[in-house]
Amino acid sequence: MSRSSVPASKVKITMLKTDDSTSENLEYYQEAGNWRNIIFLPHNFFWKLLIVFTIVANCLLVCYNIFFTMEHVQGWFSTTYYGFEVFYFANLILVLMHRYMRYQRTQVYLPKPLALVVIDLITLLPYYEIYYLLKSKSKLNTLAVSKDYLRIKVVGRLATVMYFFQSTYNEPGLDHIVLISMKQFVIFFLYTMWISGYWFWLTSKYSHNWTKCLKYHQFNNLSMSSWFVISYTTVGNCLAHNWSGLIHSKNWSESLVISLTMTIGYLLHIMIYFGELITAYIKKISDQFEFSYRLQVIMRMLDNWNVDANVKTHIIDAYNILWDKRAGQRELPRLFHELPLTLQKQCSLDVHWYFIKHTQLLADMDQAFIRNMSLLMKCQYHMPGEYLYRLNEMKTRMVYIVSGVVQILSQEDQDSPVMSFSGGTVLSEMCCMRISYSNVNIRCASYCEIQTLDLRKFSRFLTKFPHEKHLLHTKLEERLKLARKMQNSELLKLKHKEQKRTSIKWIKSQWRNIALLTKGSKKVMEDRQKYIVPHHVSRFLNLYVLTDDVELKVSAICLNTKCPFVLEPQSTFRITCDYLILVAAITQSILIPYLAVFSAGLTVEQRAFLYMLDVVYVWGLYIELSTAVKVSGRMISKVHEIFIYKIKQTYTLIDIVSTIPLEFLGFLTSTDPQVEIIMHMNRVLKIYRLFRLIVLAELNVWRSYMKMRLVKFSFLFIFFLYVLSCFHYMHTCYKECERIGWYHYNRYLVAMLRTNETDNIPPFIASFNFVSSILISLTWNSNYSYSIKDMIIEHLIVLLGYFLFSFCFSQLGACAVLQLNAKNQYQLYLKGLKHFVMRKSIPHSMRVFMYTMIQCQWQYNDRHQISGPDGILADMPSHLADKVFVDRIVHCMKMSPLFLHCEDSTIYTIASMCKMSILPPGTIILRENTVATELIFIVRGYCNAESEIPTDKYHKTSTIMTVGDCFPVIEIFLEIRTFLKVTALTFVELISIPRKELIAYLKRSLVFYHDLEVVLQAHMDENHVVLTRQKGKLPEMVARIKAKSVGDYFTYETNEELGVKDDRFFEATFNILGKWKFLRHVLLKRTFVPTQRFYSTWEFIRCCLSISHVVYIVFFMKFSLILQLHRPIERIFFCVGLMDFYIRLHTAYYNKNGILVTHPLYTCLNYLKTSFLLDFLCIFPFGEMRLHYMFGTKHKHQVLLLMNNMTRPLLFYRIFNGITYLEDRSKEGRAILFHIVKYVLLVFVILAVLSLFLLAFSCKEKNIGMIMTCSNDSWLESQDLLRDEVKVYTNAVVSYYIVLSIFASCVVSLYTFRTKEEIIFMIAMAFVLFALRWFVLAKITSSRIGGNTMLVQYQHDIKSLLKFVKRNYVSKNLINEIVSHYEYTWKRTKGYTSTFILRSFHPVLRADFTYYLYAKTLRLSEIFKGVEVSVIRHISSEFEELHFKKDAYIIRCNDVGDTIYMVYKGVVDIYVANDKLCSLTPGGMFGCLKLQGMTRQTICAKAVVHVDLLAINCTKFNTIIANFPEIKKKLKRSILLNTEYILPLVISSSFAIHELEGNEVTRPGLVNKFTYFLISMDSIWYRTYNYFANVHIATISSLIVATMIVKVGDIDISKYYMYMYIFDGIFLFKIIIGLHLSYIDPDSGLQVKVFSSIWHRYVNSVTGFWLDLFTCLPFEIIASFVKVGDEWYRLFWINRVFRFLFMIKYYTTCKNTLIVSKHLRWSYLMYTLLLLMQVMILIWWKVACPNEICLYNGMIGHQKITFSTSNDTMVAFRITCQYVISIFSGTGLRLMVPSTSTELIAAVLMVCVAQFTQLSLTIGFASMLLLEKLVMAKYEKEAEHVLQYVKATALSLMLRSQIWKYYVMLWTRSQGSWVPTLIKECPLYLKQDVMGELYGKHIKNHFLFKKTHVDFIRQLLVHLNPYVFMPGIYIAELGDIDDCMYFIEEGDVIVYDRHGNNEIEQQILTAGRSFGEVQGVYGTAHERSYKARFVCKILVLDRTKWMYLLDWFPASKDYIYEQLARHFRKAFVAPSRTEIRRRTLQ
Repeated sequence: MSRSSVPASKVKITMLKTDDSTSENLEYYQEAGNWRNIIFLPHNFFWKLLIVFTIVANCLLVCYNIFFTMEHVQGWFSTTYYGFEVFYFANLILVLMHRYMRYQRTQVYLPKPLALVVIDLITLLPYYEIYYLLKSKSKLNTLAVSKDYLRIKVVGRLATVMYFFQSTYNEPGLDHIVLISMKQFVIFFLYTMWISGYWFWLTSKYSHNWTKCLKYHQFNNLSMSSWFVISYTTVGNCLAHNWSGLIHSKNWSESLVISLTMTIGYLLHIMIYFGELITAYIKKISDQFEFSYRLQVIMRMLDNWNVDANVKTHIIDAYNILWDKRAGQRELPRLFHELPLTLQKQCSLDVHWYFIKHTQLLADMDQAFIRNMSLLMKCQYHMPGEYLYRLNEMKTRMVYIVSGVVQILSQEDQDSPVMSFSGGTVLSEMCCMRISYSNVNIRCASYCEIQTLDLRKFSRFLTKFPHEKHLLHTKLEERLKLARKMQNSELLKLKHKEQKRTSIKWIKSQWRNIALLTKGSKKVMEDRQKYIVPHHVSRFLNLYVLTDDVELKVSAICLNTKCPFVLEPQSTFRITCDYLILVAAITQSILIPYLAVFSAGLTVEQRAFLYMLDVVYVWGLYIELSTAVKVSGRMISKVHEIFIYKIKQTYTLIDIVSTIPLEFLGFLTSTDPQVEIIMHMNRVLKIYRLFRLIVLAELNVWRSYMKMRLVKFSFLFIFFLYVLSCFHYMHTCYKECERIGWYHYNRYLVAMLRTNETDNIPPFIASFNFVSSILISLTWNSNYSYSIKDMIIEHLIVLLGYFLFSFCFSQLGACAVLQLNAKNQYQLYLKGLKHFVMRKSIPHSMRVFMYTMIQCQWQYNDRHQISGPDGILADMPSHLADKVFVDRIVHCMKMSPLFLHCEDSTIYTIASMCKMSILPPGTIILRENTVATELIFIVRGYCNAESEIPTDKYHKTSTIMTVGDCFPVIEIFLEIRTFLKVTALTFVELISIPRKELIAYLKRSLVFYHDLEVVLQAHMDENHVVLTRQKGKLPEMVARIKAKSVGDYFTYETNEELGVKDDRFFEATFNILGKWKFLRHVLLKRTFVPTQRFYSTWEFIRCCLSISHVVYIVFFMKFSLILQLHRPIERIFFCVGLMDFYIRLHTAYYNKNGILVTHPLYTCLNYLKTSFLLDFLCIFPFGEMRLHYMFGTKHKHQVLLLMNNMTRPLLFYRIFNGITYLEDRSKEGRAILFHIVKYVLLVFVILAVLSLFLLAFSCKEKNIGMIMTCSNDSWLESQDLLRDEVKVYTNAVVSYYIVLSIFASCVVSLYTFRTKEEIIFMIAMAFVLFALRWFVLAKITSSRIGGNTMLVQYQHDIKSLLKFVKRNYVSKNLINEIVSHYEYTWKRTKGYTSTFILRSFHPVLRADFTYYLYAKTLRLSEIFKGVEVSVIRHISSEFEELHFKKDAYIIRCNDVGDTIYMVYKGVVDIYVANDKLCSLTPGGMFGCLKLQGMTRQTICAKAVVHVDLLAINCTKFNTIIANFPEIKKKLKRSILLNTEYILPLVISSSFAIHELEGNEVTRPGLVNKFTYFLISMDSIWYRTYNYFANVHIATISSLIVATMIVKVGDIDISKYYMYMYIFDGIFLFKIIIGLHLSYIDPDSGLQVKVFSSIWHRYVNSVTGFWLDLFTCLPFEIIASFVKVGDEWYRLFWINRVFRFLFMIKYYTTCKNTLIVSKHLRWSYLMYTLLLLMQVMILIWWKVACPNEICLYNGMIGHQKITFSTSNDTMVAFRITCQYVISIFSGTGLRLMVPSTSTELIAAVLMVCVAQFTQLSLTIGFASMLLLEKLVMAKYEKEAEHVLQYVKATALSLMLRSQIWKYYVMLWTRSQGSWVPTLIKECPLYLKQDVMGELYGKHIKNHFLFKKTHVDFIRQLLVHLNPYVFMPGIYIAELGDIDDCMYFIEEGDVIVYDRHGNNEIEQQILTAGRSFGEVQGVYGTAHERSYKARFVCKILVLDRTKWMYLLDWFPASKDYIYEQLARHFRKAFVAPSRTEIRRRTLQ
């Protein structure tokens, strides 16, 4: 038996005997069991991880030894250092051995890059040892260089570390989140280590250094480890932008280190780490998110359809099972078919092995037959309630039950089960050979995994195996013969004499008796005295496996009735117990840390309560161990099995550890009560239950992923804060507080430095405040770390907060991105539509209706297809889909007279053909005088049908059609033109049935179709004049049975367009109000439609007034109270609100069915039920109602302020909803802007309200006035700032600054909070703002992360193409040709072709668009001259638009094709034998102009300019025109003249080529030579100049000019003027280049050389010539004539600053091309950040230092500092830079704070800019990464889907590993495809040329094709498909029939023959050889097996793809068969054309 004959997991493979040399070579390249495989060790992932660890550890050790002397541990250091060196040396040896191994071409792993190998060699050279030897031999002491610096060579190995992370990041299948975090951790530690060493080294260089800040620190200054801790924590905290500012810089070098560290930390964290994590999380959670999103759309649609609640429950259960069992994958993913065919067979055989062995027909068949047949089998699953077979249904498949229970239902009621089968059962075995019908209903009783074999596929398959086919038929006949024999009455022994027949009940009892006997229950049978009929025993009973019970058990609490009881996992009792235990666990986890740290011991009551909670938890542990477990579809219900299973689980071990009473062990060692309570700390582990519950809830696809993440991270932060607060206090105050601990020492310093201040904050509050300020990166804390231990713990908390915040924000950002993914794709689609309508010049009316149609599809089902194989309900179980979708359609169809008496089976079959669509009002569903292709039914909504028959049209005959009506009936069945025009009046839901499929099926239902013909004929006889259009009437084919429920059709309340408009109807409606009907006199008779201009204008005004109202309340209400203006202002707003009430009471609305409700009564009721209460609360006049006097007159103003501040900001909901409305209905891609503005305004309002609450909490105003009264210990009064300014204004600004700083996690400066109440308030507010920041940042980030995915796909495909063709040495000209083609195609379409856009349109709308686009061109053709409009509309929609660049070959001579082309735009030249025949302009046709089939072209068609063609398949075209004899006649007449092209009616040139190309006129004179010269855009020097000038020089000059204008310090500005003029010269040269720059005309592809055209194009560009000119104009010269001051003179240089726009323009242009470099993206991000920081620094410099003298206030520790920089402006600028960078990075520098209100406002603005910069950087980098990894993420997702699917089918682990290795190799070597996608999709002539250069040598030199026609070979090459096979993988096996021949491109192939189970090597085929020629031509079985010896690249030629060429090249055909006969010495007869076609179809 061969290796692949049986699954690898089931059979041990026998090793083959071969000769010694071959055996040695084979063993050498096996991956296991050979010592030589050690050379592959460097490619092992864990080995590489170990290498990375050793490199990093060595770098850290060397750094510590260099900067912090290690003399006391030199021996240990040297041992470790040399150990790492030896280890790395061994790794290098292995790398070199692998790189230069004997068979280089056979390597599975790619070798390490040569540059890294060279670096490794350099870093391993013994520099230190050579130095040591030289120094020991030298008599002179001249070598003074420190020896330790020579070991810095290890830093070079970090290149290997970065290469490891980069390569693994690009490798699919790894956990990239862990790798990204590991990389960040490594970079963080390495940078911190080396910079901290340099930071410490600076202390020896400068006397005035940072050590002056250590005045109050407590440490041993003689200990290097102490200095290391201080330096490391300072730099590390600064890098993590969480710096307390206690230790700061004192000189320029230290300032540079701090500024650089803050900037690098900011970029590493905010941009790189966040971006990478967001990208990784998007990839990780996208599957669940997309599945959940799909379910939301489905449930929304089901709600809209009013589906029964029970059905929805079943649907929810079904999708839960689909997600749990199959991870949402119902069908085998497409990527599985990219595997080699032999590997597919191995996998299929392994999966279906038990299926095959259980069948008696197939079990003993030939292994080759079984292996090939296994590909036909499918794995499926069925939900409970699904039917495998229905009564009288044709059985076309054999079924094998893998798992689950299947029931046979009773024939009496078709519901009661009479027999149940379980896993191992084979049903309908004979159905794979012949058709039969089911006699019973067979239904799934539980979730069932099944495997099937389809009759149709199997029948076609058997034609390839005639011998096996005969054998199977023989078996079948023998079995049928035996079955007939067993039905003989003499053999049937009945149980009772009176029984006349053998009932199914009796047979069932007999089978059960047999089953009991097989289980060894013979004694039981004898006791029951059961009799078994001996003759009625079949040997085929092993096909069935009976279940223990017929009916399923009803779910109960316990699964057994005896002790020990086993609980059912999903019982309500079990769930209730879980929640009770969870409460106990949370309570204990909260109490114990607090009691252990902040109490002296436990009281009796506390101890009793804790032990009671322990008892509850122990009880919970018992319940956990006695609950059944479901594993792999099997329920574990035995107690000992449950215990063994759960004791292996981590959570069970945690439960056991957390219940151990350690305190009893503590009594043996200590009696200290505090030790006792600490021994209770193991109970804290119980908190894991809460997080486990949250994690399980996250996996629920029905829950909001975003909300669950918010809940999880909130609990996570709170728990860490609580535990760390307890721990942080305990480590310094265990039993008693340490003197130098943070708690005691900070209180001591406060008392010493601030004699008038005391600190009475409770320990828990103080510790919680300290830890929260560190963890959340805030700087309000007044406690600092002064000891080494405190510094270490503080740094650990900083790191925890750093990574915790990164994970939280990244996950939320990823969730938000995925939430908006569908909307972003929709907006991207709208952008594509915008480009389409602009390019095609679509009229405004059609454009508006197109947007309306798409908006309708988006609102209804998010543009998902409802029905069909790709429909949104495709994954729904069939029986549920029938209830939801088919039953809905059938119900509607039965309402029509057409199908009123139709049989259910017929109508259900017709319903399965239906498609469903939703259309907006105004849609023309059917046009008159057109060919009807669909029968349409109205499911919901109203349509207006107008008759176009002359008499009806004269009388304006029309009717309203509604639910159940169908049209056009007569036109469909009688095949006549339509005479109806049907228009949608409301939103309508339609079902359409294609005419072709409907008629074909009805003709098979003879009885119904005959009756239908009689009815239609009678209708025709009565109304035959319909065809002559003389008179007639509308057909009465409307519904006779109306729906019974409201949900099935739209109901009218009142509609102005369709309803009655008289006054009587208006007044009668109010009668339902009874005595309140007089209200009709208050209301208007007309209402306001929301889409009218009046309402839109009013809503805009109301939103503006709402914003004004909110701003007034938040910022100006106090001043209005002071000036007594509040009451009139509030009255104005109240009057506006009343007016708004009245308008909104009369605002019409759309109900859920899309009807515009306009009656005032219903509009009033709707408003009262929706937003009336909120609107009323927002304008309620508290002041006028004097409600603020309720709490007395003393605080009346404060109460009024509070009431207004709590209610008026709610007006923001109007603005929020309005912007959301604009966002949802944005038609031109502006949704992102609306999304950002919406959340920015939300944050602004929330921060403003919180600032008011903070101010009100801090200061209690006795009376409203300009002066506020605050307590002396308030945070406002404790500072000395802003004393000289107005208190109301300044305090409000300070309060807003504080809130904004907390929200932004930025510096809070001098303001510290010391009272208990303030701290609690600030902590609570900080958590609210922290969560708000998470949410808002995630929402805003998500709206912009991503981009044009289609562009990215194109860019990736271009990169893959370029890598591929360069690696395979394709000629440069051909590469340029391919790239030029795709660049042109992208510019024309932007990825959205006309076919792609129009395919989602309704057929009528699609016909309208195509008629508008193509009608003019079609009428220029001879065959469409004078054709009716309806015919043109019908035909134009079938054309596909193609694009070819200039000089492209559309058709080459001797090409075999079946496509007809028509010139749409451009010019095409027709050649024959290199002679030009004609030029075809728009309307000209060429190609396969035959009545059917293909043809061999004799012409050559070449594009003269860029051309757009209309293409259609020849057969399809002739099928269409068969209905139009006039066109067919014209076509026949035209092809008689010329068979391959038709000239247009009007021959005209679309382009004046000579006008574009022009002629270079030679003019005498030197001036003219320099004036009339051309510069090519493709020249290298121009592209280099353009890049450097626009990106680097422009940005640098902007930065220099901005600095020069501000003039920092005493620098002589006049020295810089010369450099500015040099820059001006560079950009003046840019203008000269622009005036002489030739360009490519986008429409024609011709190069424009006419100077007038070049100048006109450049001068008319605002961002071109005029921007260039503006930035070069010397305005300063004008200023020098006016003699302005120096400051104003410098300001006149400001026009140069705008040169940074050149960089933006250049980047924007490049990023939309197919080739954009990564360094350009990096440059753009870096320059943008640098420019923003520079501008902010200069603004702050002008604000804080107006006269270059800065007065700074700050706080260092507990000391306030004030200093002036009047003597040194550069010091001021240094501190300014640090302060601005600190604000941007949120680090927390306290050396400078705002001192005036102006500075405070500037600081607020800088914080806002910093937040937007942070967002921009995160968004930019994340978008760059997301788009770069987009294709890899898609590929990895598809590969994981394959693995998930095959894992669910129980594929063996070994084969799953092979699949994954193949996918990884496919990606790493060829980016997911062995031939790039662009080569597969490029035009035929390019594909032929590329494949010819790549693989032409194999075909041209092959003995079969060597002398065949050149054009035959050229077209044959297109069908070659390369595959790569890993070593040991079979390429083809003995007995396989794969219809392929193989050519070896790379590697060696071993040929085997088989004798029994042994394989004997025959020969080795090397590169250039081939095999399988006979099989590739005749489709016979392989006579040998072929296995890859090494990594082999094989070219596969499938005969089904190229055999059609032999019909058109008869000489080549004869030569091929002659060579086959000669080479193989057999008589091969060439098959006939019929035989070839038959085989091809197979």
